[in-house]
Amino acid sequence: MITIVCDFYQLHKVEISRDVVVVNSIQDYIPLRQQLRRILDEETRNYTVYVQHRVIARWLTDLTSYEPHIVRWKDINLHVHFEQQFGFSPPKGINEAVLQDLLHTLPPADGDTIADPVGWILSQRVDPIWKNEKPGPEHLVDFAAWILSVQTMPALYRPLMRTRLSEWAQYNHQYQIFFEHSWRDAAATVLPRREQTCDGATPEKVAVPSIGSQSAKINFIDPIVKLTGFLQLHRVGTLSITIENTNIFPISVVQLEVADSVIEMSQRTMKSHAAIKTEVTVPAMNSQEATYPVRWRLTCEGQRQRKEFTGQTAIPIRRLHVSDVDEMFEDEL
Repeated sequence: MITIVCDFYQLHKVEISRDVVVVNSIQDYIPLRQQLRRILDEETRNYTVYVQHRVIARWLTDLTSYEPHIVRWKDINLHVHFEQQFGFSPPKGINEAVLQDLLHTLPPADGDTIADPVGWILSQRVDPIWKNEKPGPEHLVDFAAWILSVQTMPALYRPLMRTRLSEWAQYNHQYQIFFEHSWRDAAATVLPRREQTCDGATPEKVAVPSIGSQSAKINFIDPIVKLTGFLQLHRVGTLSITIENTNIFPISVVQLEVADSVIEMSQRTMKSHAAIKTEVTVPAMNSQEATYPVRWRLTCEGQRQRKEFTGQTAIPIRRLHVSDVDEMFEDEL
């Protein structure tokens, strides 16, 4: 029997022998094909091929037409292999490059239950400072000190580190400063220099009040406001409006004004990265343009800050068709 193992990520440690081979270049294809033909003719010999080249695998797919007891085809799934080795599914935001790095560098979990995959991965591949999902009272200072002490950070794990920072910010909004500035600049703000301390206070005791006094500088990121729909000449229009909170803290809508009208809203509070939807009625308009600018004004509160945002959306105007005109006359009958 011939076994074809498609291992494009080279996850298996293969001991090459007379009956076990690895093919990873186009030049291997013709000799492999000739050898497989001989094995098929022999019928009694077991032969395993680890294919590490996608093009060669595609050229071999005709072998899947053989009965399973003659040719067995096996695809190595990166995500399945990851879950088998570590006991949990890959966290969101992890790409194939990260999965390969973890599978090639970390030992299996050996049956241990990992409750916090993000923290476990970052503590193994970056630093233990990232381990805890909920930061302790001294963690902000320790984290800032670590940022200033490292020369480089693995770019591969930046998305996962941002995920962890976002989780920390849910418990302590002071971590948001790392989203508003470069990490080194933010850390320097959190952790004043030793020569700036006074009255015998340690940098750790001074650091947290330092960032607290600068909390007003942390930006309130603009929510995303989307108006969708269309308008018709001389008719009152109805548009859908979606407001998305792009901040890492909850916000509430104080007032929404669209086309000079205040909109009544049944829901006003949005969690981090959540959205609310409502409808708005736009008065009848008369315009020869293809679109009509609908202006809006949004006032929000969050983290003891009140912000006002304004903008406008070009809404398409649909001209009346014959059927529309007929409906208008029917309404008057």
